[in-house]
Parts: sequence; C-alpha cells; structure tokens
Amino acid sequence: MDRREYLTGVSVATATVLAGCLGGSEQFNNFEQGLKDNNVDIENVANEERRWVLEYVPRGEGQERINELGEILRIYSDTVPTQEENEDHRRLDIIPLEADGSRSGSLEVDADSARAFRNDEISEEEYIFDVISGSIS
Repeated sequence: MDRREYLTGVSVATATVLAGCLGGSEQFNNFEQGLKDNNVDIENVANEERRWVLEYVPRGEGQERINELGEILRIYSDTVPTQEENEDHRRLDIIPLEADGSRSGSLEVDADSARAFRNDEISEEEYIFDVISGSIS
C-alpha cells in the first residue's frame, strides 16, 4: 500500500467515524438515495448537527411542484431518525432554487411531525399543515 492509498483509507475511516458521531448517518444516506431514486434535482444535501438541509431545483410548475414536494416530505418521514437513533435531530430545511441558483423561499419540516406521520399518529393533511404553518410563523 503506497502513501496515497493509506491516506485515502485513513480519510474514509475518519469521515465514517465523524458521520457516526453526528448520528443518523444511515438514515441520511437513505434520505439522499430516496431523493435520487425519485429524480429530485439535488443541488446540495447536507447532514448537519441538528438538521438536514436540501437545496434542489423543483421540476415543472404548479401541481407538479406540489407533488414533488409531497414526495420529499414522504421520503423524509420514512427516513427521519427516531429519538433513540439521534435525539438531537430537529428538522429538515428545504430550500427550492431557481434555475439560476437563487433561493425561492424555504420550508422547515419538524422531525417530530415527520415521525408522527410515519407512526400514523397524524394524517397526511395534518403533516402538510404542520410544515406549512411552521414555515409561515
């Protein structure tokens, strides 16, 4: 093994350990893969200390954009870490971008609402209302 291969191996191992310290890295990877599987045009997706952040370019107009956002919310509810997996995880920040890369608003999705929807404690309508009302205040 040459020096470069060794350093690459150490870097990968260090990144894996650090990602594990953030908690929920497997769930985050599943979230990112779910987005890719659903052809979400990801500009950036990040696993930060207490939140996940998604910057994406929405496809289409009107109802198509709404459907895509609904799919993102479903993917998040399916992959959000449980309290036991990561008690510090609080939310998903969704930032839609225009084609030129400028922001076109943002939505904040509460992790507890996503967990409640996943566990059938609230309806889809209540989940979406929580997202919308949390983003307006």
